[in-house]
Amino acid sequence: MKKIAIITSVFNGEKYILKTINSVLQNDHILFDYYILNNGSTDDTSKIINKFKNYGNIFIIENVKVVPRTRALNQLISKLSKEYQFFTNVDGDDLLEKDWLIHAYNFMKKYSDISAVSGQFLLINSQDKIYKKSDIPTYPHTLNKYFSFTFPI
Repeated sequence: MKKIAIITSVFNGEKYILKTINSVLQNDHILFDYYILNNGSTDDTSKIINKFKNYGNIFIIENVKVVPRTRALNQLISKLSKEYQFFTNVDGDDLLEKDWLIHAYNFMKKYSDISAVSGQFLLINSQDKIYKKSDIPTYPHTLNKYFSFTFPI
């Protein structure tokens, strides 16, 4: 049994999706299964993600038509069994650091009263250069100020 399910919904992400998938795969494969939804892309996203269809812990779902992001994420979540202890979303243009999953998993196991974890993020430009580090505080009421329009917490 895998401990973590990772979900990614992507639309026309050919520019970044390969880097995203490779960043997830640099983590310990024993820890996770990875569910990728191609949400009706019209570029080469499907071709890129289908290169991973024979990986034992990657599951690819294809939508012919685009659905709203929240519906796409719920579609992925509905595929998850109750055997996973945790799940996380990695957007199609995000990168996970090596060993991020094991650190997040150990943190969640240690602090079982916490229901959600987020990491600090770095913004990169088109040349893959970091130009800004996130500045998100940890207080729930303040955190909601940053994300209430897209990610209610």
